[in-house]
Parts: sequence; C-alpha cells; structure tokens
Amino acid sequence: MTARSNRSKSDQDPAQWPLPSSSDALCRYGVEWTATKLRWGLAIDEAERDGRQDMAAGCGGSAVEFVSAAQCRTGDAARPAPGASAAPGEGGPPAGRRSGVRGHQCR
Repeated sequence: MTARSNRSKSDQDPAQWPLPSSSDALCRYGVEWTATKLRWGLAIDEAERDGRQDMAAGCGGSAVEFVSAAQCRTGDAARPAPGASAAPGEGGPPAGRRSGVRGHQCR
C-alpha cells in the first residue's frame, strides 16, 4: 500500500474502498475492520454495515475478539468486555467456527 493509494481512499466512504481479492485476506480484513470499530466505539453507517454483512457471509462464522480502548485505559483488559465478540458487520457473536484472529490488544 502506497501513501498515494491511502490518500485516494481518504476521499471515499470506507464501504467504497477496494477489497482484498483472496477470500482468506477478505475475511481477515473484515475481522480487523470490525475489531477496530468495536475497540474504539466507532459508528457504522448503513452502507458500511451492509458491505460488512455481505463480506462476512462468505467467511464461515468468523468471530472478532477485542479489547476496548476504555479497558486498556483502565488496565482492565484481562476481563472481556460485555459483548466482546462479534461477527463482522453484526453486533453479536456468530455460530460456527472462529477465525482465530484476535483484534487489537492493549500495547
């Protein structure tokens, strides 16, 4: 990824960004995207939600595990947040296998 391509994305809604072509990379991207949104408590618009749900449909129930930024600040990262697992594009935990991808931990 070049600085130029990153700058060109800044003018677009994230739902319009080009997605990875590999299905494994696409699922990981969805998990990382969702973990970032959940960690920082960021809003998601309808187009983005729909795009993430479409993406997650082909991922076999990948789950997102995350530590919220608030937990990192308070040093309470050892306990999972209520609802600390979610499917990309959804608010609750999915059925089925987990992807094994852990979202952003405290550093």
